[in-house]
Amino acid sequence: MAESLRIGMVGHPTYGGSGVVAAELALYLATQGCEVHFFSHDYPVRLLQNGADVFFHEVRPLDYPLFKHPPFELAFISRLLEVVRHHHLDLLHVHYAIPHAFIALSVKNILHEEGIHLPFIVTLHGTDSTLLGKDPSYHPVITHTLRHADAITVVSKFLWEDCQRTFCLERSPHVIPNFVNLNIFRPRYSKELRRRYAPDDVMLLIHVSNFRPVKRIDWVLDTFGEIRQHIACRLLMIGDGPEQGWAENYVRSMGWEQEVFFLGKMLDLAPYYSIADAFLLTSETESFGLAALEAMACSTPVLAFSVGGLPEVVRHGQTGMLAPLGDRHALAHHAVELWHDAARRQSMKSNARQWAEQFDVEQIAPQYTQLYQNVTTSSASPTP
Repeated sequence: MAESLRIGMVGHPTYGGSGVVAAELALYLATQGCEVHFFSHDYPVRLLQNGADVFFHEVRPLDYPLFKHPPFELAFISRLLEVVRHHHLDLLHVHYAIPHAFIALSVKNILHEEGIHLPFIVTLHGTDSTLLGKDPSYHPVITHTLRHADAITVVSKFLWEDCQRTFCLERSPHVIPNFVNLNIFRPRYSKELRRRYAPDDVMLLIHVSNFRPVKRIDWVLDTFGEIRQHIACRLLMIGDGPEQGWAENYVRSMGWEQEVFFLGKMLDLAPYYSIADAFLLTSETESFGLAALEAMACSTPVLAFSVGGLPEVVRHGQTGMLAPLGDRHALAHHAVELWHDAARRQSMKSNARQWAEQFDVEQIAPQYTQLYQNVTTSSASPTP
């Protein structure tokens, strides 16, 4: 039975989608009776927030003057081997190919020489295949690793097609979309919180991301600037990352300090999604768009570009509005149009929550447990 499995979950501890999904899946599996061991170089935000019966194993590379960049992968392989042997794990599930897929294959090969078969599953989340996976520095190793994985999953049909083109896989990946815990991400409107940032007659927008270049924070602010030319509006910026400093300086240079609020990382996002009139997402690409799904689960319509897997998540005209990539004018027009049509805005809020229900963790996560069962009970295992 899947609930009796001992699972090693490997993921980045970041604010981004891959780290969030890895942590949330670990939390779910623990509630289903699995023994889950999470491996990363820092404690994942979502595990810290929710707490669970999940064992955390920190990986620390050797700090030695000879190395400009400590050999992190070797430390990770050694840590995994130690825990796998001691706790007799049944399989590894690694999120984000770089460097985790290579690490998993190395562990599998070492254990194979000891007569131990440890299957591993790789979940690709987006930039590990759409961006980094295409880089000649990584492509050969990622391709080799994926071809030796016991199973591969991707978070959208868009990513499935991209992976097939990029890696020419012999076995088709499983499409298992990202998910959301509807008990946590639900409408939690607070009049007091709303009025802290905007009165009722002012449109309140929200953006949540890790502020990486691919999120195009400049486009978020460009779009906001165009919207404010037509209506009174405010913008909440939640998260942090390499583009935050530039964004804060830009807002100051434009004199928008009383209209754009940088709130940093937030553990409890639902109240902030819930007070917003729309979620603004201007990414250059999104393999899925987990933040958009979280916003919709809180009954917040999404304004975004029609890129990557977003059209699979956001239903144009029903749960939000999509515009062609880079067309900030069209996106701003959608926002103004939505603000002036209260009935349509209310309908989108209701539709957003209903649409998000099909991505509930209780609906999606069992697809992983079924895959675990198939992999661990398979009579034939690939030779490393």
